[in-house]
Amino acid sequence: MKQWPEDFERPNPGTLWRWLQRAVDLGLVHRDGTGRRNAPFRYWLPGQEEKWMQNPLYRVHLMQEQARERLREMQDKLAEAGEW
Repeated sequence: MKQWPEDFERPNPGTLWRWLQRAVDLGLVHRDGTGRRNAPFRYWLPGQEEKWMQNPLYRVHLMQEQARERLREMQDKLAEAGEW
């Protein structure tokens, strides 16, 4: 919100949150993350993934993210089984 354009009225944070949630619900915007400090929400427009995939560094980043997610899932399963 600090970088909001000066020539537009800055919305209330709650209003902005509702706008973003509605845009996600309607499929106008994509979101990932949990909203927590170590995994904040990230938003992007549909179709951006195809553009990003043209960048080899993004593909490496994506593979790293997928590996981290699999590791988290395995840790959760081990924790549930009492083996972690």
